[in-house]
Amino acid sequence: MVDLPTSFDPPAYDESHLIFNEIEGDGLVTVSWPLIGIELLVTKREYPPHDEAMRHTPGLYFHGHSGYSIQEFHEFFLQGLPEYCSFRLGTVAVSMGEITPLGIFLFDRYYDDDVHGEWQDLASVRLIGVTSEYAEAYFLNAMRLYSSRYRIEPSVMRIEPIEYWDSDKNKKPPTSQSAVPIDLEPLRFEYHASRESDDSAACVQYYRILEFYAFFDLETNISNLRHDRKLTDRDFLVKVANTIARDERTPIIRLVGKLARTSLLRRAAKAGLIAEPKGELLGSAIYDFRNAVVHAKYDQRGAIVAQPVLDQPSLTQQWRDILRELATDAVERFGRKHHTS
Repeated sequence: MVDLPTSFDPPAYDESHLIFNEIEGDGLVTVSWPLIGIELLVTKREYPPHDEAMRHTPGLYFHGHSGYSIQEFHEFFLQGLPEYCSFRLGTVAVSMGEITPLGIFLFDRYYDDDVHGEWQDLASVRLIGVTSEYAEAYFLNAMRLYSSRYRIEPSVMRIEPIEYWDSDKNKKPPTSQSAVPIDLEPLRFEYHASRESDDSAACVQYYRILEFYAFFDLETNISNLRHDRKLTDRDFLVKVANTIARDERTPIIRLVGKLARTSLLRRAAKAGLIAEPKGELLGSAIYDFRNAVVHAKYDQRGAIVAQPVLDQPSLTQQWRDILRELATDAVERFGRKHHTS
């Protein structure tokens, strides 16, 4: 079995590592990496589309933008890997080092040095000799051993399409604010959520921000009733009782309806979180999602299911993005402000 080097000379981005042959009449190109005996078929020598590469190459599979598998070879991209090493897990050869020439070839279409850094500074874990069925298990065991040896916790890196990244070129410095939000509870929830590694836990924290402002929306309604001179004392008490006793779902739906922009609603619909881009549907779906998360965490009879480490972002990750945007807007729009001159 081949032991891959942890670094390459010439550099991994040098095409001399790979052999390209055009197939006349088919419009296809074979790409071979002799070092490990891997060959794949693509429609373009440069920036091959992933879907077409999978269609023409049996056994090729992309784990979202975090890596790929082909036959019994697997490569997953990492960040935070200062030490390179090689070892065995049973008969499986594991190496942790620079991204390989094949990895660079397959993901170069998404690469931008301003966003991702230099190729030679990016890292991956490579597995040789294990089927796709067990690839994630061996990947996780490799991470365990690395952490135990070096006391360092590398994490999965995604080399994603540039349009999904905020390049440093396009980032603007924070704008000065004269009105500063001062509601501590929502600010604390937001702080903890942004640093939470577990997506479902972060979602609950962001939801609590929405819950906080939904409650004060009720307070506003009661205040409006109190100043309605047309109401008798009895009518006022009845309406207040109805407002307080109203189900928990309605205030969340109302608040989300006020916060959700058209672009966010369309994004949620495209992700399959809601059937149509409507605020009331998103508010109701958020309420149901939060309940499902909370019940799953505290109902010991429920099945224990962990999110995959690899592959595409999960629904929970997509909910996290949606809830983060709504929670941030809620703090800005409805939070108490301290005004400075």
